[in-house]
Amino acid sequence: MKTIDLMYRTMFAELVQRSLDASFETDFSTSGNFVRVPVKGRYYWYFEETQPKKTRKYVGPADDPEIARRVESFQNIKDDLRGRRKLVSTLIREAGLAGPDRFTGDVVVAMGAAGPTNSLGCGGTRKTRKPARAPR
Repeated sequence: MKTIDLMYRTMFAELVQRSLDASFETDFSTSGNFVRVPVKGRYYWYFEETQPKKTRKYVGPADDPEIARRVESFQNIKDDLRGRRKLVSTLIREAGLAGPDRFTGDVVVAMGAAGPTNSLGCGGTRKTRKPARAPR
């Protein structure tokens, strides 16, 4: 079995950590963008996606500091996505690690988006599930 150099193991660990951080920090798809839209003299944030069709979802007023922080954080996540992609290509190209085929990657992305309970077919959350009844 081939031993993986410490440098590449460190890169892989960083990739895993950065991916976990990004998955917890965003509620919006990285394929979209936030846009400021003027409406009747005020500005509002909307989240816009163009694939598969153009959609725009209201986020909130542009002068709200919490929303402004999340918009800035989202841009950092998108920038980090580019960095993570570079780490993956380096690990595949230079370390000789195998990347997943496209189908496997799509399955993993879909399962991640569904969450652990939904991907197992359990559905619901603690708040929406009814508690089990005690026998009488």
